[in-house]
Amino acid sequence: MFIDVEENAQRQERLFAGRKSALIEDYYPELHDKQSEPFTCTICSHLIPDLMTRRRILIDLDNLRTEADLIHRFGVDKAFLMKLQQRKLVIVATNLDPDQHKNNTWMHDILANQDTIFKSNRTPHFFRARFPDIEDVQRDYQIYIKSRFEKLSTQDYEFLISHMDVVPQNAPRSGAANKLAWDIARVEAMLREDSTIGPSFTPDDILERPHPTLGLLYRDKMLAVSPHTGALGGSMLVPYQLMKRLFPHVPPNEHLREKLVSHEEIMSYLARVSLEVEPADLTCAKYWSRITFYQREKLLDDLQQDGERGARAEAERNLRARISRGHPDVSLDEIKHFVEADIAWVKRYEKICSLGYNSANFWFMMFVGEFAYWLGAASFMAGQLLKDRAKKLLEFAAPRIQVANFVRSRTRR
Repeated sequence: MFIDVEENAQRQERLFAGRKSALIEDYYPELHDKQSEPFTCTICSHLIPDLMTRRRILIDLDNLRTEADLIHRFGVDKAFLMKLQQRKLVIVATNLDPDQHKNNTWMHDILANQDTIFKSNRTPHFFRARFPDIEDVQRDYQIYIKSRFEKLSTQDYEFLISHMDVVPQNAPRSGAANKLAWDIARVEAMLREDSTIGPSFTPDDILERPHPTLGLLYRDKMLAVSPHTGALGGSMLVPYQLMKRLFPHVPPNEHLREKLVSHEEIMSYLARVSLEVEPADLTCAKYWSRITFYQREKLLDDLQQDGERGARAEAERNLRARISRGHPDVSLDEIKHFVEADIAWVKRYEKICSLGYNSANFWFMMFVGEFAYWLGAASFMAGQLLKDRAKKLLEFAAPRIQVANFVRSRTRR
């Protein structure tokens, strides 16, 4: 089976080896086919909740030594991931060379699939086109940083790597040095032509002042490098907590106004309501060992419904907008509480509708404000208050009511 993995990687290497384009899209034509839907990349571990609101999510199978690692990181087992790939809901990729996956026998059939993308055989050509000397620069940085790392005390070394965007786990210092050197070289490559994004850094700057210099480095990496490496010319879904860490001086509320920022608690709540799954369970091997074939197929079918995806996406946007106006670090229970309060209000409003025009009109104006009152005046003046019309007006004037109605319709099933 590993022979098939090597052949797949070599095939992709041959396709792009001679390409000299400075556009990342030219190295991933299958992602940017005009006939295909837009894709989104993600680095978070809640793949199923992310798929509730998006289609064609790209994930990287890197450093996953066992299927248990896959479950822990992405919240799916191997069989379910292969089904997602088969249904074109997920695009599977890897940053590593085939040899680095040789002992990962559990994923060889996934890597041998011709739909699986080997970034290691494409993205380096893009960087060489932008910065022909990048590998020499990276090698020099790596040698120097490794020599400096070896002189650090354990405490100083642990402090430094704790500020990296991906903290090396149980890796030798040479591995951490290589990653840091590669990060610096790639930022330098992208900032050579655009000095407006931010400053570039030398290894000495980072080693002598890891905080806050590493934070600034990874800010530049996200702004200048990630659109070409992580996002591959598409969109990159970024966890809210990571945005807070990389941009600590930006008010947290501002992060939630970015449409590609994912709030873990919001997605967990919608998964509980819409899919009847607990995201915490998805990352446990026991869950996947006991889930039935019927439950798997139902989950796949639910994720593939375009209409339902649109309703979930609208609910997610409205929840994010509401939370961004208050305290964004809400818990799952807090979200549940205020949505239930909105549902209770909607139920009371429906009862009031039966009392006639005056009472309903008063409550409508009290809840959604004068603008919505005049918006709905034409319908009310007709003398007949229709519940479906009132529902649409409420949802338009107060998006949180859309969330309440979305949750009510799902819990009635």
